[in-house]
Amino acid sequence: MQKKDCKYFPCHKEHITSKEFDCSMCYCPIYPCEIPETGGKMSTFNNKEIWDCINCSLIHKERIVEKIVKRIVEVTKEIIQGELNGQKSSKTTE
Repeated sequence: MQKKDCKYFPCHKEHITSKEFDCSMCYCPIYPCEIPETGGKMSTFNNKEIWDCINCSLIHKERIVEKIVKRIVEVTKEIIQGELNGQKSSKTTE
């Protein structure tokens, strides 16, 4: 999915072609990952140290997005099922 009308699109211009750029993870779900191998680094912005991930485009690659979304769905289902099972248990003990 691409958001070509976004004023930041593509936000990692030099690292990935716009054809393969996926905006599903507009904000990285693991920010700040602090994994230097991604190309990220600590930078100063407005006199504050921040994790700068401008050189990381992994989160915008379709194959990575698909893996993340698949795992998010799996974990979400597990959490919901656990909650539902917990509700059943507490209802039977009332």
